[in-house]
Amino acid sequence: MTKFGRMDNKQLNFATAIIHKVLSRNPTTAIAIVLAPHLTSEKVLGGHRGEIRRIEDKLDGRSLANMLITLRMESPPSSKRVSLNMFGWLVWAEGSWDENVFKECELAQLRSPRATISWLPETSYIVPISEKDGLPHASEGMRSLSDVQEAAQLLAGKDVPIQLLQSVLSKTKLKQAAVVNATPYDCYLEKVCLEYHKDHDVSLAHLSVSLSPSLVDYVQKVLAMELLQAWKKGDHCMGEVRAYNPTQPPTDSEIDVASYNFKVVQVTVDNRKVGWDRFQVKLPAEVRASYYRDIVYGAEWRALMKDFDQRFDKSANPAAEIPRAPEPEKGDVEQLNWDGEPATIEDLMHTYQLEAKAAGRWGGTTLFLVESKTRSGKKENITEGQEYKLFLGAHMEIEITTEEIALSHGTSRFKACSKVADLLRKKRSDEIARLAECKFTNDLEDVVLEVQQNKSMVDTDRCTIRKMLQEFESEGFLDVTINGHELVRPNAHDGNSAY
Repeated sequence: MTKFGRMDNKQLNFATAIIHKVLSRNPTTAIAIVLAPHLTSEKVLGGHRGEIRRIEDKLDGRSLANMLITLRMESPPSSKRVSLNMFGWLVWAEGSWDENVFKECELAQLRSPRATISWLPETSYIVPISEKDGLPHASEGMRSLSDVQEAAQLLAGKDVPIQLLQSVLSKTKLKQAAVVNATPYDCYLEKVCLEYHKDHDVSLAHLSVSLSPSLVDYVQKVLAMELLQAWKKGDHCMGEVRAYNPTQPPTDSEIDVASYNFKVVQVTVDNRKVGWDRFQVKLPAEVRASYYRDIVYGAEWRALMKDFDQRFDKSANPAAEIPRAPEPEKGDVEQLNWDGEPATIEDLMHTYQLEAKAAGRWGGTTLFLVESKTRSGKKENITEGQEYKLFLGAHMEIEITTEEIALSHGTSRFKACSKVADLLRKKRSDEIARLAECKFTNDLEDVVLEVQQNKSMVDTDRCTIRKMLQEFESEGFLDVTINGHELVRPNAHDGNSAY
């Protein structure tokens, strides 16, 4: 919590929500470390003690047990008036401590890291800044920092995360661990996680989440620069990657194509030419077809293929190399004869029993849901097991295309899971009969998002749930929850209210 400088309720709720999610899903293999902020919030009574009590109440409200820990600091410079003891909490899910793998760790036993922690010089304090399409940089200098910005850097530097990680991972015999940082700021914790395996037998994976997209972007860019510099020095953690070579080999040198591990492209050599012109680069047809007809990524993929051909393979004929979509075999779809069906709404009502109707997606149209059998009991033009037929009635002259969505949910609202559960518990059959199930099997299902534009609601283009969530994250909405429920409803004419 120190990285907030001065912590408000929104930041506290976000950080404790992240802690609760991680600990509730991994009760015996996860713990959290919370450090108390140095500055008290303006609306909190009781000073620093009131701030500590506020955090403890929030942890208790999320069923998170905790113990108080202390960070023992080295003597500060004579001009720095700060406490030599910094307070925090070791947090775990209630009822899981006896089986928690971190129960015997040094931090839990001593309530403090073994060694004292050094202060970062004030001249190294920063304010992280991230600009679009620009390199990350920091506004430095003690004189330009406010009290909140200075408080956010009070426990800055690598010594704090190193001492805490060592005291937590000791006696656990873990070889791999994951670190989630809910308060990214100056990238010191991220840098420590990146290099921790060099001096210890534990490899760390790391994830930073924040309410501020600019802070996450700053941390990401700083880590990218760290990895780039480590790669150039040959001291990196990226596994087997080619060594950095700032100079390209001369064009007349011998290059053995067989020594390169091409995973996607096909490379052939034409010895009649010289230099780099000898090499011809192509993409296999199955690679070109990967996302060629994809609903979400198709346009972007085709543009990428076009750019590749312009650079490397100008003789390519992309259309000829794309495998044709398989045609459905005869017998997959039963062809029905609709010649004898009603041609007017009046004939439709006279022939079939109406079950429901709703406004169509096109103006001046209505959708009619009727029983599959006629009023006289005949069943014609139906497939096996078909119970209903759907007709579209037009009240004016309109043009209907096959490129648009024909069905609509009509006038309805999504109900939260808690309200649906309450209806099921009370067995309110009259309201349950009006519920419609909304269920997705995975994140590749297509959805249409309704958004507000110019004080009215409009539908976005169709995309997958995964694409929608990716767009949410790119806009800074990191904490997105999708609720769902399952419901088994009785038949429309069944008076039985069993579920």
